[in-house]
Amino acid sequence: MITIITALRAEAEPFINSYHLKERKNAPFLSFYNDQIELIISGMNPYNAAIATTYILTIQNKKPRAVINFGICGSYHKDDAVGKAYQIKKIVDHSSQKVYHLQNKKKLLQTADITTFHTPQNNSQKNKIHLIDMESSGFYLAAGKFTEKEKIYIFKVVSDYGETAIPDREKVIAMTEPYISVIAQL
Repeated sequence: MITIITALRAEAEPFINSYHLKERKNAPFLSFYNDQIELIISGMNPYNAAIATTYILTIQNKKPRAVINFGICGSYHKDDAVGKAYQIKKIVDHSSQKVYHLQNKKKLLQTADITTFHTPQNNSQKNKIHLIDMESSGFYLAAGKFTEKEKIYIFKVVSDYGETAIPDREKVIAMTEPYISVIAQL
């Protein structure tokens, strides 16, 4: 079983379509599944990510082989092409200043650090930070309570350069779709 947490429906759609996931009825979060994959859409911010991760990991019958946070992020490095994906190796929670190191043995993409904010950001801190999002720290803390740290993965696709507006649905799908094959490697 692979468990995937996304913040947005558009980030989830390539998985839903490629793996023919069925919608779970009467769940507190929009979630989908088949025999091999559980997917939940948390909504944005670290609290939603933590709650959705906790929910999906507590209802599963089997221990997951991998727990994955997958989605878009901002980059403060203009040399990052929109659509470039990274495997996250370190998370900094901006609010608490706590740092978390992922312990994956399998490296599937180029690695990078990410800073999690609780609210959308502009590019005011661009000299200090590479990637930014609103889910990684909450997801990581919750997943670490239910599974081994080596099974926790975060994959982020650059969608913008610190703008506060979320790209439209079609753009998000087009940016994330090429990377669903990475999940198959797990």
